[in-house]
Amino acid sequence: MTYKDERIEQAKQKIGSEMMQLVFYGVVISFLVKVLFLHYGLEQYILEFLILVLVPIYQAIRCRQLGIVLSAFAKPTLKNSIPSIIAGAFVFGFYFLAASQEKDKIAAITGIIAFCVAFITARFGFYHLEKRRKEKLEKEYDEQ
Repeated sequence: MTYKDERIEQAKQKIGSEMMQLVFYGVVISFLVKVLFLHYGLEQYILEFLILVLVPIYQAIRCRQLGIVLSAFAKPTLKNSIPSIIAGAFVFGFYFLAASQEKDKIAAITGIIAFCVAFITARFGFYHLEKRRKEKLEKEYDEQ
């Protein structure tokens, strides 16, 4: 019988996690290049789009199944959300202006505002959902 060293197993898991992050970031870059610079249609980047949508969903499902909370983030405030909002608004603004044939500025501004509202709502909403879930799990583990 061979025994597995816990440190080696954790190192393997960390390497796998880092590799997955690199692949995910590569998919993000591929998606942005195809959409923003090459102006491909949806059928050309559908795989990247599915990966970007399904990987976080899978992660959330597995966290719930295993009873863990991954969010170790500080409470979101508008101040610490501003860099992400600005970056996202810039990317979406560039996309809307580049994709619009007639350079419809109102459509671009509407898209940017919609992104900002959706981002802020999702960020604060997910934080509060995970906070409640974390408290529930802590109470459950304390009772055992």
